[in-house]
Amino acid sequence: MAENVDLSANSSPFEGPEKLLEIWFARSAADLPDASTTTNGKFGLRKVPRNVWEEMLAIVKCQVLSIIEGAEMDAYLLSESSFFVSPHRLILKTCGTTLNLFGLPRILDIARDHASLPSVYRCFYSRKSYFFPERQKGPHREWKNEVEFLDGIFENGAAYTVGKVNGDHWLLYLTSPSGDFPNSPITCTTTLPELASMTKVTSLTGDLPKPAQKPDYTIEILMTNLSSDASKAFAFGDDVSESEESPSSRALTLSSAIGISDLYPSHLTTLDAYAFSPCGYSSNALLKWGRAAEDGGDGNAGTDEEGGEGYYTIHVTPEEGWSYASFECNVPLTAHPTSQARSIPDLRTLVRRVVDIFKPGRLSLTLFVSCQDNNEADEEGGETAVEAAQRAFRAALTSCTSGPAGGVYKRTDKINYEFGGYDLAFASFELYNLRALDEVRDFATTDMGRGGLERWTYRLLSEPQLSNELRRLANPSSKENIDSVTFQPCPMHEFRNQDRSRVEHWPLPGGTWVFTAIFDGHAGHATVDHAAQTIPAMVKHSLDAYLRSPSRTPFSPDRISNILSDVILRFDHSVTTEFLKLFPGGPSALQRLSSGQIKQVIDDRANGGRNMSAAIRCLEGSTALVTLTDPAKSHLWVANLGDCQAGTRILYSCKSLIADQLRQSSVPEPPEDNGLRVLLPHFTTATICRSSTASEASTQANGTVPEITGSSGFWDLLGVSSLIYNFYDPCISSKTSPAVGDTWLKLPAIYSQRVLLGLRHDWNVERPGDYIARIISPPYVSSTPDVYHLPLPRGTPGRPRDFFLLMCSDGLADLYDERSRMDMANRWVRTIGRYLDSRGRGNVALHLLRDALGGEDTRLVSRYLTVEMEEKWMDDVTIMVQRF
Repeated sequence: MAENVDLSANSSPFEGPEKLLEIWFARSAADLPDASTTTNGKFGLRKVPRNVWEEMLAIVKCQVLSIIEGAEMDAYLLSESSFFVSPHRLILKTCGTTLNLFGLPRILDIARDHASLPSVYRCFYSRKSYFFPERQKGPHREWKNEVEFLDGIFENGAAYTVGKVNGDHWLLYLTSPSGDFPNSPITCTTTLPELASMTKVTSLTGDLPKPAQKPDYTIEILMTNLSSDASKAFAFGDDVSESEESPSSRALTLSSAIGISDLYPSHLTTLDAYAFSPCGYSSNALLKWGRAAEDGGDGNAGTDEEGGEGYYTIHVTPEEGWSYASFECNVPLTAHPTSQARSIPDLRTLVRRVVDIFKPGRLSLTLFVSCQDNNEADEEGGETAVEAAQRAFRAALTSCTSGPAGGVYKRTDKINYEFGGYDLAFASFELYNLRALDEVRDFATTDMGRGGLERWTYRLLSEPQLSNELRRLANPSSKENIDSVTFQPCPMHEFRNQDRSRVEHWPLPGGTWVFTAIFDGHAGHATVDHAAQTIPAMVKHSLDAYLRSPSRTPFSPDRISNILSDVILRFDHSVTTEFLKLFPGGPSALQRLSSGQIKQVIDDRANGGRNMSAAIRCLEGSTALVTLTDPAKSHLWVANLGDCQAGTRILYSCKSLIADQLRQSSVPEPPEDNGLRVLLPHFTTATICRSSTASEASTQANGTVPEITGSSGFWDLLGVSSLIYNFYDPCISSKTSPAVGDTWLKLPAIYSQRVLLGLRHDWNVERPGDYIARIISPPYVSSTPDVYHLPLPRGTPGRPRDFFLLMCSDGLADLYDERSRMDMANRWVRTIGRYLDSRGRGNVALHLLRDALGGEDTRLVSRYLTVEMEEKWMDDVTIMVQRF
């Protein structure tokens, strides 16, 4: 290392993150047509002469530095990263401003002309987000251009973005033998001009391949913001090429000194490395594993496979400001700890060893594995490879001593993804310096009200930062006279918000109807998404058909109540029916099917995934709170389907002063089965209604709202002619929990035991088998909603109507510690009413959310918004306020 090298002096930044192109021409080397004949001991792509590959690499704008030839592959160390050639596949990994994809057409020509391989079996292209995208050339300037380039060559590709688009993310393009990727978020068909005359390559067609003899397994660790001490080790000065020690020898010496040579047992590894001038490092290694390793089991990689030869590669750009290091390996690693000193390390140990060398401030980890391993784990009730990897990532990096001195790693993202034939585990981590935090006044720690010794760090925000951050996280929306927010501050992808809301204005015969809804999902996103997309359209269609009916004059409130009830019932029935159609003949026929036959029916992801989607919707559920208002705003309908854990509530009232009177009257908790007459001191009576008596108790026999009068003229001063204060909680008296979906609790247990348990990786329920064992006399969940019709107060000349409708998911109530329902309702009315009285011009739902999070207590609100926890610390909250 050159002690006097200034890593901050280089004025020309270098792009460390690599472009990774991997092309398979057959499922395995044994499937090649010339596998039984060799040239100098090589066959397939390995028999292509070096000068032919160098011609292709010149197009990419890089050159060969050295080669190591192994038993099963050749590893080329390049001026910009690496090139690996196996008989049936090749991997081209290049950094900087290289033109990686420009080498692809030439690679296809070489494979056809020199190895008699005219067809591509699979192609993968991936990269991390760039530091300096504006410096890239050709199609590499933007991801969409790279996708268009690849789509110009392959007919069955799909592109994905994994991770935060505005943060650390990973980009992937892949093809499949099936040619079907229902989850692809990008569809590109444009062909770049330079590819217009090129014949497109079609991957081998047919069913997904049978499991290969060897698993396809790739682990990547992509690191940025390397510590200054770690970076200095890779600064060599300007005299590397003139030194008596060659760049390769110097790099090997460094590899031994800092621990790279010890990542894997040395007797299993052949290492090739290069030290760049004035700084930078690259290395390739060929690694024996499994039964192909020396000394019997010393190369055990945690599998029962035959083993073979794999690789790992490391590349380092140490300059300050864009420091970067990457590690990649394709040798399968066990997620279970191993104590054998001469063995290949387990995944947790490897991650720790790599991170200890480079001490990055941020890092992303990806594990890309052929999914037959995951499927087998599912069938056996075990842990899948991606689940085990996520556990190993966290165990390696989030312990108290995980980071460099004075720091600890916090996980900032965790995503598991299923592709055609492959599964992906993605996680990102960031280093927090705890010693520095202790000295910064803007940070504090909290136990989040849980007690115990564990503490979490959060940042204290001041105005206007606090309000701006709340607004960013709450997604406020205002549509005509309806304000709404939907809030979940946890940044982890797996804990993203499961609430959905809808506000729609429908021009129908007779005028514009207003539809609002809140759906509170649980156990996943599939069912709540389906409900939020489908139920509004069903209500609109049924309502439109009824209003156009010549027999109705005028509309019947009861008929519209029936429409709401019927739609929710029909929607839930369709979820069940779509699933049961997959297994005609009922439980007895299902019992006769083998596990393989059931899996063949359900797992149709390669053909669009319709059956899989139908099954997953049975695992999950959603509450539904739906309201409908007529064009004259004379009638309000409320349909509520909720459960005791995710119940939705509706509050409808007048101005804040009325709430003050209710609060001052010391109202006890109403009984569960009826309304309660409450005396307001010195004035009059109001009605607080609950459950199914709400509309009856608030309406006189002639269908009008009872007039409220007072001897002192109090109501005249308010300008309010009537008062209705309704707090619905219809699930209180229900014997079964109401929800759409949750079909597994509505069907005989055999459907869960034989079918749905096989989808446990999509089921966000701990120990589902314990619950299934209790299914004896279903259904345990009802899909029949409580529907209320409420005539709205009429305004009088000079006295405009001034009231509102509040809807919320149950997460709002959870923010009020140990308050009775009545106390919460009073506070909600008071908070909203006072805001409206003050002529507040902002989003009133956002104002109520701020009150629930702590109001003017900036420390408490900051805690909810910025606490650094790796789990969900509060329920989803959705609030909707409609002003009349």
